[in-house]
This record gives sequence, structure tokens and C-alpha cells, in this order.
Amino acid sequence: MYPLTPIGSSAVESQLVESMQWANAEITRTFGVMPSIVNVAAGDSLTYSTTEGEFTKWRAIGLGPYLARIEGAFTDLMWHGTTARFDTVELLRADLATQGNYYTQALAGSPWLTVDEVRAVSLNLPPMPAPTGQIPAIAGAGDRGAIRSLPMNRTMEKTA
Repeated sequence: MYPLTPIGSSAVESQLVESMQWANAEITRTFGVMPSIVNVAAGDSLTYSTTEGEFTKWRAIGLGPYLARIEGAFTDLMWHGTTARFDTVELLRADLATQGNYYTQALAGSPWLTVDEVRAVSLNLPPMPAPTGQIPAIAGAGDRGAIRSLPMNRTMEKTA
């Protein structure tokens, strides 16, 4: 017969791995970083959590106190009445599918954004160039001052 050999790790090795996981989780808590952000298991389940939700929580709990101190120091160095604030919008940016749905709604029906505004906000792109053979025309106030292109052979007409 063949001799049986145990498969797996010993109790000492298992305890070492467990203590390393516990130490990693404690280090993240000490520095105010949520364990899930640095891919450390903390014993809780993130089944219903999203990346966006995690960053929102991290900005408020972990990063917020540091940012407040730095903002306060910069505000003290600035002239009277001026305050310094960090722009943390990038930390809260939604996934691409959610952004796409939002901008589709913003441009459809009764739009509250123009294509150029979406390009500037979401992708940091310049405005769309006017198509060749067309001149830019300023639209009426109902279009929120948006610039639209008219063919060169047409005259500008007042829009309602």
C-alpha cells in the first residue's frame, strides 16, 4: 500500500497566516484606510458595496480629517476671506456605465447639458470643432446660449 501523507498546512502555518491577515487589517485601521481599498480582508462582506460607496466612505472617514487639517493650514496662509479646499470629485466618480446613463439623460429630451459641457466635464476634452463648410451661430436664449453650426449658404433665423 501507499503511505498517506496529509494535504494542507499545519496548525502553526494556519495561525501564522491568520495573524498576518489580522496585522494587515489593524495597520489599515491605524492609518484610517479602509481595508477593502488596499485589498486586505477585514472579516466583513462587501457583497452589496460598490467602489463608489467605498471611496465616499473613505473620503469622509479616512481622508477627510487629513484634508481638513491641510486645508486649514493653507487657509491660514492665504489673504483674509479666502479659503482653500481640495477638489475630491475625482474620488467620487461613478463607473463608466453609470456616467454614460447620466449623460445620456442630460442630453436627451429637454437637455440640461450641451455636448461640449459633457465633453469638458467627463473627458476633459475641448469643444467640438465646427464642421467644415459651416459657420458657428449663437442660438437663442432657449438653448442656454449654446453654439450651433449653420450651413454657409443659409442665413441665420431667429429660433423660438
